Amino acid sequence: MISGILASPGIAFGKALLLKEDEIVIDRKKISADKVDQEVERFSERSCQGICATGSDQDKKLVKRFR
Repeated sequence: MISGILASPGIAFGKALLLKEDEIVIDRKKISADKVDQEVERFSERSCQGICATGSDQDKKLVKRFR
């Protein structure tokens, strides 16, 4: 049985949309102080790649503007 958020009381018949969200996994590791700038740059680059791969044209323009 799958449960969800109740919208209204009663019983309903019809198709349902099952929305599964991926679990976000954060890899935590310590880095030395001399590698902070390198890691920030790596994070920025990967974030931009993700936005450009999935975002709208407006998102892509913003990424290019703030690089």
